[in-house]
Amino acid sequence: DAALRAEGLDAGKPTLVLAECVLAYLEPAAGDALVAWARGTFADALVVVYDVVKTSAQFARVMMRNFRERGAPLLGAAESLAAVRSRFAGFGAVDARDMNAVYGALVLGHEDEFRRIAALEIFDDPDQFNLIMSHYCFVLAG
Repeated sequence: DAALRAEGLDAGKPTLVLAECVLAYLEPAAGDALVAWARGTFADALVVVYDVVKTSAQFARVMMRNFRERGAPLLGAAESLAAVRSRFAGFGAVDARDMNAVYGALVLGHEDEFRRIAALEIFDDPDQFNLIMSHYCFVLAG
């Protein structure tokens, strides 16, 4: 906090706090502290988070083991979307969705966008794609 203020941080100005796959790598208490810091520091903040959520036991075990074996354990991966929402409960408004819901809202309902995305990334197994997407979430809190 002091280092940011020394560099000219003005916590009174509208601020975007972006955390892309950050909270999952922190110990839960450190992740909670970071969220509390953002909520308590800025007068007008929008927090945008893309992160890991463990929604199915089997896939989550494999995913957690793979990250641990690569030296990057997911120490603070949320157990559920409800746990994610709870972490951000101190904000006035919170919207947390798994990436299937985000994909459905932004892509599936728009034929041109669906074709564009499908041409970029070919998934030969829709069930696998849906499983992967269910283990990541998008959060808006402000």
